[in-house]
Amino acid sequence: VDLVQGLRAIDEAIHFWQMRPGHVLGHVLAAGINVQDYYQGKRNRLVMPAHELLDNVVWMLGSQLRFNLELPPNLVQHLTHLYHKLFRQLYPSWQPYNPGLAQPAPTQATAHQPPHWQLYYDAWKLRGDDPYAYRHCFTSTQFKPPKAQKGLTSAYQRHALLQDETFCPNSLRQNPTVVQLYYEYHYNLQAWQNGQQVVQQKLPEQYIEAVQQLQLAIQQLMAHKQLFIECLPTSNVLISSFKYYEKHPIFTFYPIRRHEVPPQQPIQHVSISTDDPGVFNISLVNEYALLAQAALKAKNKNGQPKYSTEEVYQWIENLRRMGMEQAEQARPQLPE
Repeated sequence: VDLVQGLRAIDEAIHFWQMRPGHVLGHVLAAGINVQDYYQGKRNRLVMPAHELLDNVVWMLGSQLRFNLELPPNLVQHLTHLYHKLFRQLYPSWQPYNPGLAQPAPTQATAHQPPHWQLYYDAWKLRGDDPYAYRHCFTSTQFKPPKAQKGLTSAYQRHALLQDETFCPNSLRQNPTVVQLYYEYHYNLQAWQNGQQVVQQKLPEQYIEAVQQLQLAIQQLMAHKQLFIECLPTSNVLISSFKYYEKHPIFTFYPIRRHEVPPQQPIQHVSISTDDPGVFNISLVNEYALLAQAALKAKNKNGQPKYSTEEVYQWIENLRRMGMEQAEQARPQLPE
């Protein structure tokens, strides 16, 4: 796996679920863990399925434009080359749809060049749609853009296409190549099998800096959307790449001292919760205590306690209040 995969998953959840202010994201560790520590633990190498790496590469290329990032030209060139390599691996017989022309069955020898990564990125944006709506887009004579069903159909069918003109404009569904890429992603069995092959990739030096930019962009997106973040400390420590509570992303999402945070890093609305208390043998009180203990044990550069007891207790109280606010907003309104 890769940290980029987690950042992409957060981005997908926010947009494909059309999350609004007050909606809750759980865990979201990728948005807050230390990027350098993560890749140092990976020895700056990735080992993952080819289809996941392909999606990550395209998402990074597309996100640099959407989030107005400044990725080094050498890294962009590297990612573009990697995209072409992975696309050919998954779709060795790729041919763009060309209605009205008699075409032989595509083979590796007759395959065309991979489409531009921007088209693949646009097809990624369509993944909030129902694949079922794309089954009959292509015939031997014409291309029919997908349409949401109207009339006496279920609410699910009426909302089969993501309604978000800012993120996913309907014009993307009018592009045959974009629609074809989306269709192939869901219905091309050979591509799915090819994508299961595990690949190894050594990371260039500039990759980590790019991921740091992407992580900050996702943090800003969560804050802009006014989303709530639910942190589950013990569960996160047990299943994640960090093994100490003082490394938990909550200290990034909601730092004890705000003035120590870079101005471009937003402050998140967070809460503390448990995750399967019967499995992890934990309670909510213990989760607060473990975080308070971690904060009190933190040291500054001189080896002295970084935070005072008063600072930590006030931080814990702020977390408790935010948790109550989130619980109150999530409570269903019952009729009187």
